[in-house]
Amino acid sequence: MRRLLLAFLLLLPIAVLAAEEPLPPLSDYLGSEGCKKCHEKMYDGWKRTYHSSAVQDAKKNPDAILGDFTQKNIGFKKEDIEYTIGAHWNQRYMKKIGDDYYVLPKSWSISSRRWEAYNVWGWRKMPYSKYCIGCHVTRYDSKDGSFVEHTIGCESCHGPSRAHAESGGEVPSINPNELGAVDMEMICASCHVRGMDNSGEYHFPVGYVPGRKLSDYYTPQKMEEGEAVETAILREFRAWWGNAGENSTECEVCGIYNEREDEKPKSKNDYCLSCHKFGDDYYKHNNHLKETELECFDCHKKVSVDIEEEESEDVHSISYFLVHKKTCYDKDYSKACLDCHDTWTEDIAKDHLSKWRGRETIHE
Repeated sequence: MRRLLLAFLLLLPIAVLAAEEPLPPLSDYLGSEGCKKCHEKMYDGWKRTYHSSAVQDAKKNPDAILGDFTQKNIGFKKEDIEYTIGAHWNQRYMKKIGDDYYVLPKSWSISSRRWEAYNVWGWRKMPYSKYCIGCHVTRYDSKDGSFVEHTIGCESCHGPSRAHAESGGEVPSINPNELGAVDMEMICASCHVRGMDNSGEYHFPVGYVPGRKLSDYYTPQKMEEGEAVETAILREFRAWWGNAGENSTECEVCGIYNEREDEKPKSKNDYCLSCHKFGDDYYKHNNHLKETELECFDCHKKVSVDIEEEESEDVHSISYFLVHKKTCYDKDYSKACLDCHDTWTEDIAKDHLSKWRGRETIHE
């Protein structure tokens, strides 16, 4: 009996390792620019999503840095930044220290236009190569640090596609929509569920590529008693997806509600300010005295909204969980000024708006 148990224990690591296939070689990949040659519409759509701008090289593209470095006591300089992370809600910044990159301890709130503390006490203990990079690049190899491109590119979801391109499409690439619901969700879950790889060293699924079984490479942080790994991954992913999806559609401005009537925002302002955290400086944002008590949609006028995607859009061009569509409100704020300031002309309104953007005046 002991011999059988010993034999089983000796074979167990081999079984685990056997489940992990080697990564496809770099030569099997094209990079997103290569995909563009045949799929230009999809490529242009992907460029509009947050995946394409999740990580940007600040040395090659300084305009990617959105933070205001004229403010004091930030703790690091604009010149220190080598990569940016994020381009919509918040933006974080990376600097190389020694042989690795680290996310610096302040992030810029894009919506609120202010600096916020970020992982102040632990940032030096979280090297990018162990905590982040696997989900910020396409096809990461932890053994040699190689990757295809430093972005969440086409092949992050479609797998290596050089053979597909060189065969004129005869050799298929991965189509997530044809994998079945579970395996399709696993592609997203590989980065949108927190967990560890099999070694317990990396906070992303080392060795996983689309089409493989994620549970062979990854264990989520939150496991319930007796739960299978795949079940836990799906549970965590669907909870994340559901929360994000609900937040994106519970917009009383457009009249799109989920079924949780008791959780509607108390007011339009409450809804907006749950993300745009102006706090006591809200009156500065709207450029009026506090006593005016303007609501967000006194200036951000609602326009006709078609919540269906445009014909030109497909899954490659949709940034999921957008709270407001690009057509949600009129970008010409001068029209809103004239609703109250009935003695102004449109030119006067535009002049006041120009000064407001420079924070030169506050109106009564």
